[in-house]
Amino acid sequence: MKRNAIGIWRCKGCKVTYAGGAYELSTTVAATAKITMTRLNKLIQSALNPVEQVEDDKNKKKDQKEARP
Repeated sequence: MKRNAIGIWRCKGCKVTYAGGAYELSTTVAATAKITMTRLNKLIQSALNPVEQVEDDKNKKKDQKEARP
């Protein structure tokens, strides 16, 4: 990644342009927002599909028990 201007970053390999921080590609505020959005999306999905969520939790617990030595 190379900075083109303040807050504008461009990948040399794939030619994709990103908006980011002035001197760093990612800022702490952006990271916090991303984590919060991910958490809220999981919460929404669990509210919309409670049966699937319960099954997923059971499968995770089963996998964790099998992974133990």
